[in-house]
Amino acid sequence: MADRVTVVKLRDTANESAHLLCCTSDGTGESAVQKIDISALAMAATKTRIKKLKWSISGQMTVELLFDHTSDDSAIIMSGHGSLDETDHAPILDPGSAGGTGDILLTSKVTASTVGQGYTVYIELAKVA
Repeated sequence: MADRVTVVKLRDTANESAHLLCCTSDGTGESAVQKIDISALAMAATKTRIKKLKWSISGQMTVELLFDHTSDDSAIIMSGHGSLDETDHAPILDPGSAGGTGDILLTSKVTASTVGQGYTVYIELAKVA
């Protein structure tokens, strides 16, 4: 059995995109799994910044978003419930490190006790270049 995951593209314009990431875990977790291929977006970007995030992560699970590079760059580690909005905080900008694509990756930290737990993450990206 594998984690049940879905990625839904909610909006994709020349300047931004919004996505909903969902998962129900079977306890195996995800490790740097591509969730958003930025080259496949309208007016494909080479770099993005995270404008808004809203998340609900159940139980003891944690979720980390990363930017895909030779050595992936951590964007944020989330647990519980929360939100981030660049109007209140600084946006999370892809540092554009060497190699890779800048795609949005996700790693979930799980244990046997997280079976049946999951996450829902709303992410809004601005296309930088």
